Amino acid sequence: MFARGISILTGSAVDPGNIPVPRPSDLLTDRCNQAALRALQAEAEFMPPSARMQEPERFAHIQRARREQLEAFLWVEPNSAALERMIDLIGLILEEGCWAEYGGFDDPAHPTIDLQAAETGVLLAWMLRRHRAALREVAPNLMSAMIGEVRRRLLAPILAHDDYPFLQGRGSCPALILSDLLLSCLLMEGSPSRRQQPVKSLLHLLDRINATSPDSNRPIQDRLADACALADLTRLLKRLTRGELDLTREAPMANRLDDVLIPWIANEYFVDPAGSGIQTACVQRHRARALHGVPARRPGRALHPAEAQARRQRGRPRHGLPDGRHLRRTDGRRPTRKRRRRHAVLQQPARPGRHGRRGAQPARNRRH
Repeated sequence: MFARGISILTGSAVDPGNIPVPRPSDLLTDRCNQAALRALQAEAEFMPPSARMQEPERFAHIQRARREQLEAFLWVEPNSAALERMIDLIGLILEEGCWAEYGGFDDPAHPTIDLQAAETGVLLAWMLRRHRAALREVAPNLMSAMIGEVRRRLLAPILAHDDYPFLQGRGSCPALILSDLLLSCLLMEGSPSRRQQPVKSLLHLLDRINATSPDSNRPIQDRLADACALADLTRLLKRLTRGELDLTREAPMANRLDDVLIPWIANEYFVDPAGSGIQTACVQRHRARALHGVPARRPGRALHPAEAQARRQRGRPRHGLPDGRHLRRTDGRRPTRKRRRRHAVLQQPARPGRHGRRGAQPARNRRH
């Protein structure tokens, strides 16, 4: 499917300017402005290389904070102070020994590539797409440094090595990583000769992953991220080629629709690109609903299949009770107390009282 676009995406007609510039909607403008203000006021943290090796978790937190702060400037028009802060953040990211999470120091000939490294590359690519003119005016050589690091850390290694897990469809979010690498190449490489080999290889890999069914043992949020990444990629490719490469009706394929529909029906997993990303909660509850047909229960509580079976057993008539003393429901759930009492009264035969009919008052208590 994606391989049909090799000749189009490697030609000279591809212009990154066809992709729309990221802009927030009216509802998110205030939110984005506040995020950019917080990023402007935050202090830049720095750790020496020896401390990074001794405290990898702390340095991983610093890495995530840098990327979140840089992403906040993607949605606003920067002033001089914000532009200086962007240059500082980009410089700190370029100087990191490894873009991967808990990576330490990269092997120059075989750098580590994971989801964080791929997201870093595509973040730098979108920053060039959004603020190319402003960055070129203030720091002319910064753009070349960004492109050079993406080539060295991401694009060249996938052509020289085939032992990365995402190249075989394994690991965390392989389709998302490949989509990030392809977008990084298309947005940053202006020369058709330079992007020809990476684009060709990535499109074939995307076809291979898209045709195989996702591993059911992977977390559902990872499978949802892959399905959404493939769908978003087709729309961006359509805009990039001005409709010449339209794969929007073919992705995601049928083998990935469950990864999108189950979280959507459950209404607990959704993608918010301008906010906190993919919301994750109650994975086991979604699995129980999908595999065992368990109805929805209280939010935040997973219903085990054994408990569901026990509840269905409690909803059946018990032996030894007279007919009409227990209400049987067809949906397998036990009725509420009020409903059970009301139906029990309606199903039991009426018993005459002492005064001739049920509930009749004695003559001495009646009002005349």
